[in-house]
Amino acid sequence: KAPLFFWHHYDKRGMLPRSWLAILKGLKAKGWCVVVSSSELNAKAKNELRQYGIVVLLRDNFGLCLGAYRDFCCLLKELNNQVNEHQTLVLANDSTLPVGGVNAFINTLTSMKNEQDPTIAQLSGMTDSVERNLYHIQSYFLMGNANLINTSTWKNYWQEFSINGSKDDLIDRGELGLSQTLLRAGFTVKARFSLISMLLDDSTTNEELA
Repeated sequence: KAPLFFWHHYDKRGMLPRSWLAILKGLKAKGWCVVVSSSELNAKAKNELRQYGIVVLLRDNFGLCLGAYRDFCCLLKELNNQVNEHQTLVLANDSTLPVGGVNAFINTLTSMKNEQDPTIAQLSGMTDSVERNLYHIQSYFLMGNANLINTSTWKNYWQEFSINGSKDDLIDRGELGLSQTLLRAGFTVKARFSLISMLLDDSTTNEELA
């Protein structure tokens, strides 16, 4: 079954960044199942996405990107037979721009997917952080393998995640809370470009930090 790429977007004008449109088109061409979530998309953006066979889900922007992640993961839980067939699920948002272009993004994404251990439950991300004194994968890009997204820990986490509260509340419960929940359950959590590993293990950063 094709790997699944879910991308949440919000723009009051309904516009779609051309850099992200190129990425979404490129993923579709490489065999990914691509789903876009947004509360505001103009007619041109909708038509461009649908022209390339990209599924568009429209929802109010409750809970920001983490709320969209929750709704989509809960939807997948209801479609349990289908989610079992996906070997990879990516949850991403528009808070960053893929400045390296299509090839760089897809090559990195493919490497991350191939490097995940299929024998364990694993969450991967682009970058990590210890902001607010808790280790976590930053939520603008999350990748779960089949062994993770089919666990009761993953499903229950999103089912119980509240989309009420401030942006800081959502980050505490959604970004930090997800990584901490998975770590407590004994699952693997790692970043492709780990700031924490760089600071702890790479002596070349010492001079810059000083």
